[in-house]
Amino acid sequence: MWSLGVEEQFYLLSPPLIRNAQPHRLWKILLVVVAFSFVLRFFLVTVFGHAAQQHWGLRAATFWTPSRADDLALGVLAALAWRSAPLKQWCSEHLAYFEYTIADCAGLIFVTMFWMLKPNYFFASIVGIPVFSALYLSLLVISLVHKNSFIATVFRWWPLRELGKVSYCVYVIHVAVNWMVHKFVRGDLPRFDSLRSIAVTVLAFSLTMLIAELSWSVFEHPLIRRGHRYTY
Repeated sequence: MWSLGVEEQFYLLSPPLIRNAQPHRLWKILLVVVAFSFVLRFFLVTVFGHAAQQHWGLRAATFWTPSRADDLALGVLAALAWRSAPLKQWCSEHLAYFEYTIADCAGLIFVTMFWMLKPNYFFASIVGIPVFSALYLSLLVISLVHKNSFIATVFRWWPLRELGKVSYCVYVIHVAVNWMVHKFVRGDLPRFDSLRSIAVTVLAFSLTMLIAELSWSVFEHPLIRRGHRYTY
């Protein structure tokens, strides 16, 4: 639930900032947030991330809102750029930059996968987070600007859109459902190394999707409709 906590803090803090800051200052503030968050994460990992510090810095770099604020600030910057006709036009005319960014980030992730998956996540916290942020931001820009591109076509694929619709609930419950199904059916912790364990995992995935669809129909969608009745 930690990332949902970060999300809620963002929802509380960003509206007053956006409402009260002048547009040209908002850009500068967000860029400062991006830089500050990276520096803070680097400091926490390198100074407090070692075993002598009980890896406290690694947890802070991963879970603290200030440490992950660059992801959120980049999203706000993308939204601001999308509302600006000149910037939107610039993105349309320079899609190659974003395509190169995707290729470079994907290549870097592939080459550094060994270090990305290390138990203490030093490399992932310092390098992995900004690389994935740049990758997803570039994918988003291309999908929005070049709607006939292969990337945009893939993202419009019905199963992905359906998964995106129920992703909030899936994200919250999938670990617990997978654990409970494996304990109930196999009497053991989740595994994925035999036909039986794979079949149980597929069953857990199906049950997760069923619960998420019910949550969307009965709980989430009615709340969203209610929220849209208000003007603000």
